[in-house]
Amino acid sequence: MLWILGFVGPIAAGAVCWLIAGRCRGRNARSAFRCFSWGFWLLLLRYLTPVTWLFWPLSIALAVVSFWLGANNLLKEMRAQQRGEFTDVV
Repeated sequence: MLWILGFVGPIAAGAVCWLIAGRCRGRNARSAFRCFSWGFWLLLLRYLTPVTWLFWPLSIALAVVSFWLGANNLLKEMRAQQRGEFTDVV
């Protein structure tokens, strides 16, 4: 049961972040939530191969990099809004 939750959880979290990205008005915020969704989906790499212990560190490392990129984009959006520069996507 826990395996199913560990498999479905990142899929659902990635889908929710992708939907939030579609509703964001700022370019950096949209990019941040897309990076977050890719981070969740990259966590699924550990289930794709029979040698899961080999891909566990790779999966975690790629997801962490994706989450860091998303956090960086979200901070850029927040700083731009503090300065009054809105990054609207047309």
